[in-house]
Amino acid sequence: MSNLKDGREKYIGIDPRIRQLPQVVLLEGDCGIDPELSIFSGVTGRRKWPKSNLSLKRKTEDGFIQDSFDHEQYLVVKAEGKTVLISGCAHNGILNILDRFRELYGCDPDIVISGFHMMKKTGYEADEAALIRDAAKELRGMDTRFYTGHCTGIPAFEMMREIMGEQIRYMHSGDRVEIPNTKVKIWAAI
Repeated sequence: MSNLKDGREKYIGIDPRIRQLPQVVLLEGDCGIDPELSIFSGVTGRRKWPKSNLSLKRKTEDGFIQDSFDHEQYLVVKAEGKTVLISGCAHNGILNILDRFRELYGCDPDIVISGFHMMKKTGYEADEAALIRDAAKELRGMDTRFYTGHCTGIPAFEMMREIMGEQIRYMHSGDRVEIPNTKVKIWAAI
């Protein structure tokens, strides 16, 4: 996968040599690993899709096209009656990912650990700020605790926190999330 940004091409995919490692299993679609772990993909919705994705392109034989992020996967951890959804940067948009989660699991997760891919180097335009606030309002209506990190960006996080309060927290790499009323601890690498 290549990224075309500012007219320059940059490969941003996984090192091709990783495919040759014996412990690597390539997956397509959804996969149950065991009763506590599963992976899903197939997020196709585009509501409140982060505008920052528009600069991310996929190289094809015909040139560069908008990346659909159909290759992204999401980890679900079930332990002691709790469900945790873990995502990377959530390029597909956290609301779209949660829609797919509900489609598969029939409920909302107890905890979401994910970037929201809303960070910008410059200020937000009015429509971008409105999109961030609208997403926060929808997330606020869930009985879910959210942990987010670097690709959300502090300004977007602060906008969301104004609406969501303690329901959303900022994480740094190496932080630990303890799931309430369980012995489960997750260390962050986002």
